[in-house]
Amino acid sequence: MNVISSKLFNKLEKLQNKAIRTCMGLRVSTPINSMMAEGHEIPLKIRLKDLSDRYILKSSGITNNPVTKTLDIETLEESLTRNKSKGFIYK
Repeated sequence: MNVISSKLFNKLEKLQNKAIRTCMGLRVSTPINSMMAEGHEIPLKIRLKDLSDRYILKSSGITNNPVTKTLDIETLEESLTRNKSKGFIYK
């Protein structure tokens, strides 16, 4: 999460939590972990990491893509393999 400040990221998380509470009709006192589990949502940090990993993998198959030119693909593949062994779910 080096791209955005932690202050901005916290604001995004609070906004996401408020939106989930509103959609599900839950009270403000509902614990976040219970709300996320009941709503089948994953934490924003993990979701953003997953989306960026998917984008990079998809773009790695395209020749002359500016993303793949700037990244070390071998390092990325090792990182993704490590993440899968930790038990994150990739659909």
